[in-house]
Amino acid sequence: MNKKLILSKNALTLFIFNIVVLITMIFFRIIFLKIGYINVLVNIMFILNVILLILGIISNIIFIKDEKKYNDNKYMLIIMVVFIIYILLNTVGIYIFNKPFQSKYKKFSNQIKNYCNAYRCDKYYTKKQGGYEIFVIENKYFDYNGVENDIIIENKYNTDKIVMVTAKIESQKNSFSEFLITEKIEDYFKNFGYEVSMDKIRAAFNKRFEGSVDHYNANYKVNEIYEKGELKTLETIIKLDLK
Repeated sequence: MNKKLILSKNALTLFIFNIVVLITMIFFRIIFLKIGYINVLVNIMFILNVILLILGIISNIIFIKDEKKYNDNKYMLIIMVVFIIYILLNTVGIYIFNKPFQSKYKKFSNQIKNYCNAYRCDKYYTKKQGGYEIFVIENKYFDYNGVENDIIIENKYNTDKIVMVTAKIESQKNSFSEFLITEKIEDYFKNFGYEVSMDKIRAAFNKRFEGSVDHYNANYKVNEIYEKGELKTLETIIKLDLK
């Protein structure tokens, strides 16, 4: 006859602990990346959680094999202490470890804010993306026909430097002007030592069905934006790679 498996309270508690760790370590990783904790720190914490889970599974097997030996209150206490440490590391601990890096984010945020004040931004805000922070600038401008258009500039940076500046400039389908586009963004790009090329904007427009145009460490692309099958606007995208 098969021997019926009976779990001691310590083995059962450890089994539940392992299930909780398995579920929450994935949840913690998703949340950490979403709120913008740096990737290295998130990966280290995830590896520690995996190691803890493996040790928990091995201990669970040992507890089941030698039920009488490990069915003691001191082992229950150890399980509880380890579980509390796990929760603290993945909440308070990672917050404390990440805090010094947040001050580095703030350094670049303040730098771009100064650029923004000189550029006269209509609106700005920051958002998180993986281990990066993105400072978003939103502006409006009027074309030659008096139609209001959007300008969105995204400044992407980590704790070391600004790595990418992306400008998206809206134009009406019948009033595309490389001169006007250049005029509206050239002063901002000069903050990063780059001179926007009017010729490359026109080249990107002419090649909008073929791809993009490169210019040193910048890339130019023009997209046609359709709504209900009808051409609505044009979007000029200029990406400046600062890596």
